[in-house]
Amino acid sequence: ESIMAAAAAGDFLDFDGDFSVSCFVEDSKMNLNYFRELDPEAKVTENEQINDYEYHKRLLESLLSSPAYDEFFKNKPEKRRELVDNIADWVDKNNVVDEQPGFQGGYEDQVYSDKDYTVKNGKFSTPDELLLVEGMDEGIYNKLYSDVTIYGDDKINLCLSDDEMVKAFVVRYSNSSTEINPILPDNEELLNQVLDAVREACLTPVPNANEVANAIRGVLDLAPEAAAAAAPQKKKSATEDGKSGAEAAKGDSGGEEEEPPPTLKTLTEQISTANRFYSFDLTGSSGDIILKIRAVINAEDDDPEKWPMLFYKVQ
Repeated sequence: ESIMAAAAAGDFLDFDGDFSVSCFVEDSKMNLNYFRELDPEAKVTENEQINDYEYHKRLLESLLSSPAYDEFFKNKPEKRRELVDNIADWVDKNNVVDEQPGFQGGYEDQVYSDKDYTVKNGKFSTPDELLLVEGMDEGIYNKLYSDVTIYGDDKINLCLSDDEMVKAFVVRYSNSSTEINPILPDNEELLNQVLDAVREACLTPVPNANEVANAIRGVLDLAPEAAAAAAPQKKKSATEDGKSGAEAAKGDSGGEEEEPPPTLKTLTEQISTANRFYSFDLTGSSGDIILKIRAVINAEDDDPEKWPMLFYKVQ
């Protein structure tokens, strides 16, 4: 079998032309489709003041606040936040513009009143769909493309992220935490120190999310996090707390008991060191013929034969 495989490989490589493959780890990017999983109107905790939806938006805003994007928002900084709102609104489930937690700015379709299409209110099918979002242009898209994805969850593998994503991640964290003063995106000295610490923590053969988190906190002069994130508390049943079913259905005030709003995840819980989604850009050329293929696979299963193809397009 190995002889036959070698012969087949020889025939493949013997063609008159060129063949190249580029592979990218999608888990190192921000997942824009995660906005679909979040509630824009979710309650916020008294300490945090923001919900998970706003927290996810702040990562995108921090990324677009990098000095690398200044040329696109010069003399119009408000357009940066408007673009963030429009991207989130393109995906999320409601039909109003969500500017801040608890504040809406009219209906989403009004933003597209001069277009021959309306807001999708669904997940991005391809990253190219970003070009339909109001406020997006090719210049911003070409720069943003390497840092955003439509696969995965809200975790990011910082060990494989580019410098801009790592810095945006830290800026978002500082701007949303009550234990540290906000870090400005142009604070290159501090952000480069954090970047160096993250790169060093990722040098181990098997990087650990908690070690990466504590490397960040170490530079920011914060106490290290515990080795494992706190497990969510199990809600007590009526029999566990000694109340009858009728009593358990009511709070102390006599009304229906409401579950407290979730708190933001620890820094460790926001970091991944595992890779699941891979994208490939394949280019083959022979004479005047050039063929380009883009494909995305989910490699989460240990068995490669069970890796589903999520996207395939001949360009």
